[in-house]
Amino acid sequence: MIRIAFILSFVCCSAVAFGAIWMSRLAVSTFDSDFHKKYFYYLVSFYVFSFYGLWGPVLLHQLLLLTDADSSLIIQATRLQPLLAVPFAIVGWVLYGGLGFALPTIKPWSWTYRIFALAFSFLLPFGLAAWLFTEDAGWFRGTRWMQVLGVLSFLADSGFSLWLILQTVVRSKTETLSRRRVLLKFALLVAAALLIRALALFLFFAENWKPAVGLLLYFISGLLPYFYIDRNSDRVFIPAYPKATSNEKLELLYDRYAITPREREVIEKICEGKTNRQIAEELFISLQTVKDHTHRIYSKIGINSRLKLAQLIRE
Repeated sequence: MIRIAFILSFVCCSAVAFGAIWMSRLAVSTFDSDFHKKYFYYLVSFYVFSFYGLWGPVLLHQLLLLTDADSSLIIQATRLQPLLAVPFAIVGWVLYGGLGFALPTIKPWSWTYRIFALAFSFLLPFGLAAWLFTEDAGWFRGTRWMQVLGVLSFLADSGFSLWLILQTVVRSKTETLSRRRVLLKFALLVAAALLIRALALFLFFAENWKPAVGLLLYFISGLLPYFYIDRNSDRVFIPAYPKATSNEKLELLYDRYAITPREREVIEKICEGKTNRQIAEELFISLQTVKDHTHRIYSKIGINSRLKLAQLIRE
């Protein structure tokens, strides 16, 4: 029963990770903003750390059991692996905390954040080194060191998450009401994701099937705030569009790919930097109809994003 729980958890974790990275990659090609690019690289770092540092010891333990390896070797191998994943965690934290500076009208990478990021990035290795210095030589054979590693990781994660929340809340004060709501809800979901990771950490050190649930919750926490901001990006960010268009290129494009009059209207709105929601409102059609038109346009031309369309018709 426990093995089935872990298998199901691993399958679900893989699906969540793939879905999050796939959605973020599509958003990069649609909005071409620093925020979406950094979020994409953060999610890659987050899930690489999650697989290598959290699932890695579990899978390695099962693999070594099949080879009849010595028990002391199994313990040492499975407890060393999370340490090797720490660099991915640090890269992810720095990108996560810096997302606030990638929001529109926020100045990038202030000296304050650089100092903050440097301090919290060294919290984990220095904290772990300080604890090891005070322990006896048998620290590596116990489970307490993994708990210390987990707590230090959570503290660093909390620092960068709270920094992102602060920057998002500050940014929302200068926005319109609709954008402010999106940003505040995003900040709330970042806080909720942090609490979910705290619960996941608690379950990870529990017994029986509970670690499998903890692992799944940890993976979901990475997707939760991103899924919301991805669904509402058109309320905050401007999609990729050509700053200057060539009418000659547009006419050649229309003739070559048999673009219909309605599809031409959609392309013209895209060239103006309109979001799908704005296009639907201005053309008096549904949002799904706009999505259907853009999908057909991309299929006819042989592209898959606004960014590539903008590159085709840019002067």
